[in-house]
Amino acid sequence: MGGHKYGVLTWSRKSGDKYRAGITFVTLSHTDELYVQNQVKHSPPLEPFRDPLQVIEAIIASVRKDVGGNN
Repeated sequence: MGGHKYGVLTWSRKSGDKYRAGITFVTLSHTDELYVQNQVKHSPPLEPFRDPLQVIEAIIASVRKDVGGNN
C-alpha cells in the first residue's frame, strides 16, 4: 500500500488464536497528518488486555473465599 500511512479499522474477527482485520486506508493532508502524529505522541501507552479466563477465575476465587471463609 505505497503512500498510505493511515487507515480506519472497518472490521475484525478472531481466527484461531490470532485476529484478522480489514482496514480502509486514507490519504491525509499534511496538516491532518501532523495532527494525528501529535495525538499519537501524547496518547498513553497501550496495555495488553487481561485474559478473560483469569478474570473469571479471580472472581470465582473471590466469591468462594467470601462464602467459604478460608477456602
